[in-house]
Amino acid sequence: MTRRPNILYIVHRIPYPPNRGDRIRSYHLLKFLAEHGNVWLACLADEPPEQNAIDVLKQICQGVQVQRLGPRRWVQAAASFARGRSATEALFFSRCLQQGIRDWCRKVEFDRIVAFCSSTAPYLEMPELQSIPLITDLVDVDSQKFLDFARNSRGLMSMLFRMEGKRLQRVERRLGNKSDLITVVTQTEADIFQSFADSCPLEVVGNGIDLEYYGNTENSSGAEEETDCLFVGALDYRPNIDGIRWFCQEVWPLLLGEGSGATLRIVGRRPAPSVTDLSNLKGVTVHADVPDVRPYYKQAKVAIAPLIIARGVQNKVLEAMALKTPVVASPQALDGIDLIHDEHAICADTPTDWVRSIKNVLNCLPTRRRLSNSGREFVELNHCWTARLTPIAPLLDLRRRTV
Repeated sequence: MTRRPNILYIVHRIPYPPNRGDRIRSYHLLKFLAEHGNVWLACLADEPPEQNAIDVLKQICQGVQVQRLGPRRWVQAAASFARGRSATEALFFSRCLQQGIRDWCRKVEFDRIVAFCSSTAPYLEMPELQSIPLITDLVDVDSQKFLDFARNSRGLMSMLFRMEGKRLQRVERRLGNKSDLITVVTQTEADIFQSFADSCPLEVVGNGIDLEYYGNTENSSGAEEETDCLFVGALDYRPNIDGIRWFCQEVWPLLLGEGSGATLRIVGRRPAPSVTDLSNLKGVTVHADVPDVRPYYKQAKVAIAPLIIARGVQNKVLEAMALKTPVVASPQALDGIDLIHDEHAICADTPTDWVRSIKNVLNCLPTRRRLSNSGREFVELNHCWTARLTPIAPLLDLRRRTV
């Protein structure tokens, strides 16, 4: 094309500030798209946007629409599920945002659509969008997450999670038929998607890390005292909740039982009550909604990622390595990162493995230094955002696929 393409970018959650996994990827993808075209951003907010968020986004985009999602969304989700559809389809649907996109289509000739996550699927059914080339960044295969939840739940909840997973698979299959290109974050996600929806061209586009931001902590403030162990994550997100609770129930008593006197900080947004209650355990403190996580990483001897269920790439692992904090993580948390176990990060599975690995890091300064340096070198070589997203540039010139 001789002119910059007009790109409609639809995201299920406002991509600023980039302070959680999905926002990190959607924000950096937004900046990349804006380098290659004129971007109109349509997104949702499930909490009040931060004061400067919309101003920041308007500096990047030609147009910005942010629609708040209220508590009625849960009623919509339940009704959708009762009608035999997935709850996810209704949970992130706003008629106001749909109408806003329709209004844009009357004024702007869009050359490309980029949709972020399967949660945006209902908007892609709009008649106005059917003739425009579409890239869908699934990131992770969300249906598999619910099937994983089913395997780790019992009774009614297991049945409901399994139903949602199967229904969401149908949504993802339709997205495969509708999209001219699907992108996912790892080859594992690609294999899962192609096992039930193999009709669409697919590319693996991995996650990156802001090396400059996570290499500079001079102006950051927060944790002032050193801690032994650190867990960082969205504390209202089930995989994080289940993972840190498992660690505190199964690993932490064993570690304290050996007389280590270890300390653990749990840091993240909107902690669920079951996470807040962990502060009652000896040596454990919970820090909610901190403005900057970097000081907490810098003051920790080891960052832990004890996830039982994990999809895609765990940004918490990349962030820790970028800040030269040694990492001990479950196999699930390391699955999407092509690193060498025990060289760039330590993999621990059973409670005994976790205790042994953590003690090794805490008690051995050479081990900490080795992991600190090798972790930072790994992300510098393999997870720069520019390198990760560059393969998308030629894909933006795709033509409408005939299905």
